[in-house]
Amino acid sequence: MRISIIAIGKMRGTVFAAAFEQYQARLHPPVTLTEIDDKKSSPKEAQGKLLLAALPPRARLVALDEAGETWSSLDFFHRLAQWRDDGHGEIAFVLGGADGLSQAVRDRATSLFSLGRITLPHLLARVVLIEQIYRATTIQQNHPYHRG
Repeated sequence: MRISIIAIGKMRGTVFAAAFEQYQARLHPPVTLTEIDDKKSSPKEAQGKLLLAALPPRARLVALDEAGETWSSLDFFHRLAQWRDDGHGEIAFVLGGADGLSQAVRDRATSLFSLGRITLPHLLARVVLIEQIYRATTIQQNHPYHRG
């Protein structure tokens, strides 16, 4: 199963980029990151159109949204495994800009997922997300990384 993350904004050259790349290098196949540059700070409706246009064909869209469900690491693993077993060849996680996601993206999403009730900087949220993807792979492999 291929996994992609599609996000508003660039993290190149930041401490977050280095952390993201460390987890990305551990994953096979690697998670694909598509960053949508939004220098003009477009309204979230315009950002939503760009996010939807960047979706891989037939990908299951999981929107990171503060109103979404919170999942434990094991819940996250079980969701990914279920989607894989259901024949979903690609999962796309989408992160909006500072104002969140447009209604069009939320409506297109098959799942709304929240990283929790705390507010995270968007670049840090990407690192937390890819770490959870990595953690899910280690759970699947019975690797000791996950000790929960």
